[in-house]
This record gives sequence, structure tokens and C-alpha cells, in this order.
Amino acid sequence: MIFKFRADSGAESTNTSDSKILRNIIISIFIAINLMGVNIGYNDEVSNGGAIPAVGWISFALTSVIFILLGRLLLLETFHALSRRSVVIELPFVTGIIGAILLSAVNLISGKGAIYFDTAGILLVVYTIGKWVGARVRLHAIDQSRNLISSFDSVYIKRTVEKGEVPVSADQIREGDRVLVRSSQVIPADGIIESGATHVGETFLTGEHLPKAKAAGDAVYAGTKAYDGDILMRVSATGEATRIQAILKSSIALAGLPSRWTNQANRLVAWFFPLVLFIAAGAVFFWGARVDSATGLMNGLSVLLIACPCAMGLATPIMLWAGIGAYARAGIGVRDPEAIEKLCEVNYVVFDKTGTLTQVSLDDSDILMMTGFEKSRALASVAALEAITDHPYARVFSRYQARGLMRADANTLTPLPGVGISGIVFDDSGSLRVDIGNEGLLVSGSERQIAVRSKMRGSHLRELYVKLDGQLAAVALLRETVVTDTDLLFSKIGIPGEILTGDPSPRARELFRVCYRGGRMPQEKSERISELRANGHRVLYVGDGLNDTPAMARSDVSIAISAPGSLPADAASFTLSGNQLEMIPMLRSSALLIRGNIRGNLLWAATYNLVGIFVAAAGRLDPVFAAILMTGSSVFVSWRAHQLRQKLLDVFAIKARNSSTSKGLPRKAGA
Repeated sequence: MIFKFRADSGAESTNTSDSKILRNIIISIFIAINLMGVNIGYNDEVSNGGAIPAVGWISFALTSVIFILLGRLLLLETFHALSRRSVVIELPFVTGIIGAILLSAVNLISGKGAIYFDTAGILLVVYTIGKWVGARVRLHAIDQSRNLISSFDSVYIKRTVEKGEVPVSADQIREGDRVLVRSSQVIPADGIIESGATHVGETFLTGEHLPKAKAAGDAVYAGTKAYDGDILMRVSATGEATRIQAILKSSIALAGLPSRWTNQANRLVAWFFPLVLFIAAGAVFFWGARVDSATGLMNGLSVLLIACPCAMGLATPIMLWAGIGAYARAGIGVRDPEAIEKLCEVNYVVFDKTGTLTQVSLDDSDILMMTGFEKSRALASVAALEAITDHPYARVFSRYQARGLMRADANTLTPLPGVGISGIVFDDSGSLRVDIGNEGLLVSGSERQIAVRSKMRGSHLRELYVKLDGQLAAVALLRETVVTDTDLLFSKIGIPGEILTGDPSPRARELFRVCYRGGRMPQEKSERISELRANGHRVLYVGDGLNDTPAMARSDVSIAISAPGSLPADAASFTLSGNQLEMIPMLRSSALLIRGNIRGNLLWAATYNLVGIFVAAAGRLDPVFAAILMTGSSVFVSWRAHQLRQKLLDVFAIKARNSSTSKGLPRKAGA
């Protein structure tokens, strides 16, 4: 089935199926538009007593083409539902489509009565588009997971007693193997370092953006990156057993969760559909006995058409689309539309720390220059080196642009295992060797004394040292800065909460006055969310990294402070681009407004359908008018959605004006 979420389908086959169904939808829309014109022409001639049969058969042929292109999915979904003896929302669609086709065929063959092939075609197109949009969201999550796994390097070196060094691919590595990971390679498996040292980026595990120095005896994990040194590791877990796979499974499981509103719609159809069939059958027999079989069939079809759940089916999604459109204008992405309703019910909020509430910063005042060195030249030298390397220590200085003709020689770039990075920069005045790193750069006693004094200069995250031609030139004090006033943020959200982070540092606790739980790995974050939910809380989780995806999967609603298209964004219910924490309180109030409009739409659609059903059963509604009224109900629902969107845009516009005046929530710096 084209729209089923299949984790085992290859990326190529997925793309082929997706392009094929999109092509079929576009062709079917074009045919449906022309089909409406053909039907109108035929029915107009029927009413004047001079219909041309060939026109009717053209309409039948066009409908058959749409059914060939799109009908397979609807029939399969209906067949599976019937085999499970369950009533789902597909059944009214199938009944309405088949009823319209059969009655149209009978009228066409007899030469009497109108045809409704266009109604069948349009219903099929509407149903298929809805399924395709939902499938795209699910498939995108697994594509992102595959992309992350494909970041492994193509060749690694395995050391064996029998054959020495053997080149292998990541999927050939097994538990117990000894694997050499070169500088700048992605680590292909979980394991323990036997020899060597390097800085390892573990952002997806801990959320911390600065790398950790790793040496013999330390654990390393698949998907992390060795930045500046070669290591020999003993593999302890591969494939499905690695930590990265556990995180990805959580993301994929989230994409496959059943839709809450789909279940609600199916429950509604479970009692509504049998009622419609009963009334339609009653109309057929009553009017067939009282007048004739043609009248009975016509009135029965009118019941089926007016009862077709187009307005009821639109009642929820069209309000969601209106809300999603308004959110997009405000820079808020929505991945899980049903989370809009869940957001109304949350009573506890959990924030990740690093990257969400805090960021690593380096101000000019935190760069301590040694005597005899010019600050501008030192920073220009570091910036030139930063331009040709992805080492995290060099990226700290990315805000400083290389001055004039200062540039770096890529051929001289040298990793300092477990310490940092080194290279040669030069300009018209000559060349200069630049070293950036941790305390491993310091060799003399006087340099180490400077390091001790630097550590005592207030509360900061880490010290980086810069050497020029072997002489200590500068010390950079990296600070962790809180990007917003967390007390005010929690107050505006209006529910209790806590901060859950992978940072084990007790220093970070001093930045916050709310409940703080540090040193939590991704699985431990997920377990904490499960604990909260078991205690009756409905949890909103806010995070920014891949390490947050298991917790996002467990929470009722989640918000990612990430770029659209990243794996955290795909795992989250909502995405905020950049630092938009002040938008979180607004999300809840706007969600309440959307939910109220959805309920109003459902009440309207149900009432409209029920009244229409009884009018049709009474023989007072021609199938043509039934189809028109069904469309009219959908138009009214669409108009209400437009009104909602305008209200939300007005609210966000007021927020934007307030933000431009107040610059958002007050910020609070780390000590």
C-alpha cells in the first residue's frame, strides 16, 4: 500500500511511490475539473429531454480513469477495515462513491435521469489528498533517520591478529572488533577506547555543544565524531543495539502512533454510518413501493450524498490548516496537528537546558590577552583558522572575521589529539602558527599558573587557550548564558515544571530557581517523562537536540527549538525557529481558540447532515441538490476557518508589535 508507513522500504522505492501517487493526484484533479463540465452539460440536456448518450459515456470513462489512478488505496483500506469488522471513515466515502456510480450507470443506460460521476471522482480525489499529506509527514521522519545513519564514513580500519589492518565498512563491524577511527571520522559503533585521545562531539546524546576530551578507558558511541585525534576502540555494540539506534527508534515510533482525532472520527462514523444506511435503505424501499424503483434509488442516493462526511471530515482539518497557516506566519512550525488539542490539556512543562534555555557565548570582555600581544591580530589569526576547520573549539571564534588578507593554509592544519587544533595563518607581514585548545596546550609552570587564575575568574563554562608561535597569547572564558528570564517564562505558561538536562555540572543549577535535574542521558529523560505521565501529568516537553527525541516521543506535546527538517523538529509536535521562547505561552491560548472552533464545526456539520438526511429521506431533495448542499456545507466550514485564521493573525500581529517594543522576555546572564 502506497501510504502505509514502512520502515523497511528503501529510500529509492519510497521516492518512486511518492512521485507516482503525486503524479496520479495531479492527473486526477485535472480530469475531475473537466468531468464537472461534462456532467453539467449532460444533465442540462437530460432536463431538456435531449441528452446525448456519448457525453454520458465520456463522463463514465473519465471517472473510470480517476478510479484506476486513485481507487486502489480506498478499496484496500475499506477491505482491511471490513476484515477486522471495524467501521472507519472510509466506509461513507466508498458507499457514496459506489452509490453515485451505480445510479449514474443505471440512468445512463436507461437514458433517463441525471448522472453523478463527477461527485464520485471529486470524493476520491479529496480522500486521496488527505491520505497523501499524512503519509508525507510520517515518511519524512524516517528519511531523516536514514540520513543520520548514512553519515557514517565509507571505510574504517579493523585490526585483527591474523590479517593485521583490514578495511571494512560500518555495517561489517561486529561486537568485539578492534576498530581504528581516524581524526574527523564519525564513530561507527558503541565501544571503549583502548588507545589514543580525541575530542568527541556528543551533542545528540547529551545536548551539550562543546566536545568532550576522550582517552583510553572512556566510552564512545556510534554517530558521534572524533575531531582531532585517532583512537583505537573495542566495539561493544553495533547496529540495532547502539544508543543512536535506540534514539532513532523512538523518533520513528512517534511517527507511527495512531492519530487521536482519526480514532475519534472513526468512533463517530461507527454510529453515524449504520444510521445513514438504515435511512437510505428505508428511503429506497418506501419510495420504491410508493412511486417506483427509480424514485426510490434517487432518494436513497440523495441520503448517501448529503450524508457523505465531507463537511464533517473538513470540520477538523480545515481549522487545523487555518491555525497552522497562522502559526507559520509567526515562525511556528506544526508537525503533529492533533497536538494543538493536546496542548489545551497539558498541566506540566519540562525544558531541556543547553541550546533551549542557555547558549554558549564569548564576549570581548571574556578574552584575556597576555602582555605583548595585539588583540585584533590574535583574533584575526584565530578567525582565519576557523574558516577552514569544523573543530568546535575553532568555531567558538566564528563571530570574529579574518582581518584584511589574513588567511590560513589548509595543508598545515594539524589536529592536537584530545587538546585542540593547530595551523599556519599568514598575511603580507608573514606567517604565524596558531594553536587553539584546552589545558593540554600549556607546558610551562607559568602558563599553568595563568590557567589556575583564569579558573578563579567568576563562574564560566570552560577555558580555551590561544597560542601564537608557541607563546600563550590569550585565554577565552566561555560562559553559559540564559537566553530568557525563566521565572517569567514559567509564570506566563501558567503551569508547574522543571528543567531536565544532560549537563552534570552543579554550576548550572545556580542559573535557575526552578526544579533542576542534571546528568540525564536520553533514555533517562524519557523515563522521567513516563514517570510524570504515570503520576497523572500531561507533559509538554521543550528541547533542541537529537538527544531530546526519546523524551519528545514520550511526552503528550513537544516543541523543538530547531531548524525545520532536522530530526528533533521531525520528532516534535511544534518547531520554533530561533529563540522564540516567548511564543510558547501564546501557543496554548491559540490552541484553545482552535479547539473551540473545531468543536463548533463538528456540531454544525453533524446537525447539517442529520437535517439533510431526513429531508432527503422524505423525498424533498434531488441528488443534484444534495451534492450541491454537501458542497455548501463545506463552504460554510471553510468560511469559519478563514475567520479563525484572521483572528489568530491579529493576535500574532499584536505580539509582534509588543516584541518589537519590549524585545521579548527579559534576558538573564549567567554569573
